[in-house]
Amino acid sequence: MAEMIKSMTALLLLLSGCATPSLESSLPLQRPLGRSHATWVPPLEPNENTPTPMDPTDIGGELTIDQAVALALLHNPQLQAFAWSVRVAEARRLQAGLRPNPELVIEMENLAGTGAFEGTGLAETTVGVGQLIEVGGKRAKRTQVAALESELAGWDYEEMRLAVFTEVVQAFTEVLAAQERGRVVDQQVDIAEKVVHAVNQRVQAGKDSPLEATRARVSLAQVRIEQKRLRLESSAVRQSLAATWGASEALFTHVGGALDRIVNPPAPSALQALVVQHPTVARWETEIEQRQARFELEKANARPDPTVVGGYRHLNEVDESAFVLGLSLPLPVTNRNQGSILAAKAALARARVEQRAALTSIRAELSRAYASLSSEYMTATELQQEVLPGAQEAFESAQIGYVNGKFDYLTVLDAQRTLFAARTQHLEALVEYHQAKAEVEHLIGQPLRIPERTEP
Repeated sequence: MAEMIKSMTALLLLLSGCATPSLESSLPLQRPLGRSHATWVPPLEPNENTPTPMDPTDIGGELTIDQAVALALLHNPQLQAFAWSVRVAEARRLQAGLRPNPELVIEMENLAGTGAFEGTGLAETTVGVGQLIEVGGKRAKRTQVAALESELAGWDYEEMRLAVFTEVVQAFTEVLAAQERGRVVDQQVDIAEKVVHAVNQRVQAGKDSPLEATRARVSLAQVRIEQKRLRLESSAVRQSLAATWGASEALFTHVGGALDRIVNPPAPSALQALVVQHPTVARWETEIEQRQARFELEKANARPDPTVVGGYRHLNEVDESAFVLGLSLPLPVTNRNQGSILAAKAALARARVEQRAALTSIRAELSRAYASLSSEYMTATELQQEVLPGAQEAFESAQIGYVNGKFDYLTVLDAQRTLFAARTQHLEALVEYHQAKAEVEHLIGQPLRIPERTEP
């Protein structure tokens, strides 16, 4: 009996085999946007001691956009989670390619009965091996489905990579804008202080009433309040930028860059042709292939898999042994997997519709982002070339005229407000331009390659 079990165990090991499929990378070719920056790659077999990227909180001094992007692509927690999702899908692909395990079958008959069958003297002991035989190419089809699901996880990762890249660029723009807003309001405070000084001199000389001095001090107090508010806002947006790479605090002192570097957008038709490389669109070729493979697998699952059993039987009564062969086969009488086949077929049809919907949606998003990009470029350009010079000249003329007694204080105050309103409007147009540019680049998956023109 012991020898029979040993023989069957050896047969089981032989049938199961000892080759283990290896994990493979399922990541698609990265889109051009941010391709030059490395991303974190999780190990194939994680454990409790699996290292994770360190918290890069030691970044100090000036931070550039390239440094911010590099930090985020290596350390962003959401992107790391998607990287693990790819590993999960790869492991499931490995599992899908494994054969069904054989079964060890041990049976004893004709024992512990009555009469002649009392005890085990007439017992029959059978030791055998059962093996499910998959027919219809089920294992190959199952592996194909899992492989395509692994590729889809790779597309999801690539989509998140582009999203993180865009998030960093937009957060960096907000920090740069906060710095520029602070610079503008500092200029406002400086000018308001000079105006207060000039008004006080005229009041002391008896040329203006004390009411004018009160108005000047109120105006100065207002811009100082705005100065404090912007400092608090700057701290918040700096923290938001640091959070993109998982830092617990923002230790960089400032960011380097220029908001006034803007370029005229290309023709919209040139950009619309590029949306097909966005992961949301590009993934649907794989999605349709996966659903077709799922449909083929469900059709194969309709075919029943036989189980073959073979082994030895020992008959105690005559102390003899014999081979035993058996076959079991499910009978597809009521369940022929028809529901799953129909569902897979419907899912395939749905995928073709969803592919068109994804393309339409991305094109609509690009149209909106492009409209904003073009509008803000026009606004920033016209403000820079036509409004700001005139507002600056009007303010300077009002200041000189006020000192010389040609204008009253209200004229100076109005010119001052007009100038800084124009500067603020120009700054906001530049910010919106760069935000829209980042969104356009996200949707086409690559930078806008246009010869740059720096506005004066």
